[in-house]
Amino acid sequence: MFSPSANNWIDKYFSYVDRGDIVLADSIHLNGGTNDKNDEILHFFANHTGLSFGSPLRLIFSEELNFNLTKEEKLKVLLFEALIVVYIQESNKPFNTDDFIACLCRFYTPDKVNNLYPWLSVFYSDKPKNALERLFSKRVKIKSTFNESNFWLNHLSNSFVYQDVILFSAYLRGKAKGFLSFSESYALQILQAIVFAAKLDGVIDKVEIRLIKYFISSAGISEKTEGIIDDLISNKNAKITDCDFQKSNKLFSYYVFDMATFMLETTNQTYTNEHAYHLELGKLLNLDEQERKSSISQCKAFIIESSQNIELLTKSTETKLVYSNLSKRYLKILGRGKDQFLQEIKESKELMTLIKKSTHTELTSKEKEIVKAQFKDIVKTMPSIAIFLIPGGSLLLPFILKLVPDMMPSAFKSNEIEKKD
Repeated sequence: MFSPSANNWIDKYFSYVDRGDIVLADSIHLNGGTNDKNDEILHFFANHTGLSFGSPLRLIFSEELNFNLTKEEKLKVLLFEALIVVYIQESNKPFNTDDFIACLCRFYTPDKVNNLYPWLSVFYSDKPKNALERLFSKRVKIKSTFNESNFWLNHLSNSFVYQDVILFSAYLRGKAKGFLSFSESYALQILQAIVFAAKLDGVIDKVEIRLIKYFISSAGISEKTEGIIDDLISNKNAKITDCDFQKSNKLFSYYVFDMATFMLETTNQTYTNEHAYHLELGKLLNLDEQERKSSISQCKAFIIESSQNIELLTKSTETKLVYSNLSKRYLKILGRGKDQFLQEIKESKELMTLIKKSTHTELTSKEKEIVKAQFKDIVKTMPSIAIFLIPGGSLLLPFILKLVPDMMPSAFKSNEIEKKD
């Protein structure tokens, strides 16, 4: 079993590589011979897989193994595989696992952890692979305070993880000292392009504000940079030509253009000045006509293929409220069957009533049998067993285990590497 939500998944992944189940393409297939060609190859992979937009459609090397992964797990593995692609492209020697892991740790390890990226502190107190696993878990998620109106962001994937890949490429080419080198300035430029795309008709509507909030949270920017974006949103006289877009990193230019196009395409509107915006932004990013057309077509293809699965565009208030009543700790255990599980929970009103009652009153034998039967029905709707919590639910876990002791989750057994005979 392969579970990127459990420890040791990187070792497990490479065990598939060692057995030949996962084949890492060599530089002959991934290296275009020049930086520009390599960027074109990586740009295609990013859009084709959905990595560019933080909504994974497919994996790069391990897609044929059909791992039963949640969207979060899939994004985590996809990010990891894209980093492998970059390393293979820029390396002049056969792929070596230990060298790759060491290189990746050096890229992410900061000289000093600041308040903006506290999750990087994992590298000061952990083994390399364990530190990377923890880091990837934090990178693919968005965090928002429970009391904020945008708490729903906690249940979406980080759309800016592809920035890690772009920065890793720059790092290997000697144009960046590490992850922290340009992460803030890159995020600012991407957000600026997104805001100007939203302002194309002169008005930023609710859907566009929702998207912008999502992107700001994904970027993990400082309050100062967020203030710049807020000012840009309210400034009716701002011009895109006032933005200082860097032009030296073609891969980054593609990304900025892709994100702006994504904003335009997901509003379901057609603007008369859309072509002019693409033309102007493309010039500011040093993208020629063919590169602009390629980027637009790839973005449209992604949206057409994944429009029904982009969580940002399909999350409902009802689902948000259900999520808010679940312990964060057990969301991953709900994992692959959470949609069916949540629907079953909503329909099992009697079960919920009895569970709440059990937190302060002893249930009768008949009531306990009802809970046991309905809980088993819920578990049957899921590919993995779930233990869940509700408000005041610290008493629920031992209660459920007392009723159905054979239902202890086995997630801790994931990623055990089978030994050869």
